[in-house]
Amino acid sequence: MTEINSLDPETRCLVLVAKFLQKWASMEAAIHTAMQIALELDAFQAAIVTRNTQLRSKLNILRTLISGAPFEKDKITRFKKTLDDIAKASGDRNMLAHDAFTPSSDGKAVSFSVTKAKGGPLSFPETLWDVSRFEAEYAKIERLQASVAEIIEAINRKQVIDRMREATRTNPAVLYDYGFVQGMSPLLQSLNSETEVAAPKKDD
Repeated sequence: MTEINSLDPETRCLVLVAKFLQKWASMEAAIHTAMQIALELDAFQAAIVTRNTQLRSKLNILRTLISGAPFEKDKITRFKKTLDDIAKASGDRNMLAHDAFTPSSDGKAVSFSVTKAKGGPLSFPETLWDVSRFEAEYAKIERLQASVAEIIEAINRKQVIDRMREATRTNPAVLYDYGFVQGMSPLLQSLNSETEVAAPKKDD
């Protein structure tokens, strides 16, 4: 692989940012896998659901699933911290994905054109990331992805899915309230077939 510091500043800029975004996309794909397994979605359903769900909501979905899973308290705390860390890191991801960037004046870093204009004075803080900062961020994303993989492994066990299914089955009225019983997923189809729920009575 080409040594990053041997590249000209413009090319180095592009490579550093692209590598960050590639690593983030890989980590977010792991989040999609966790959602697919926990919600028992097929690939078609998972593609639609994850494409139409913002990262914040994806993390909230996983937080709820983890809270309802039969895990030890310390494991739940650790898994939720992973999701919180991803949420915090998403600010940097948004900067790299949406803000303009150029080589810094000395050519040794990437300069991002950041604008602050939410609830406070308008400002344009200087934001520079050098190679060492990028490498630290790559390592952080890799750690987060490894932690998401641990969540996937923990959820992907029959007894965990069964316990989560049972928790939902104890309140089948919720399924009617939200109109899910008719089969959005194999999980709900099985609930519908395994649980007799009286339809709301109509007045004579």
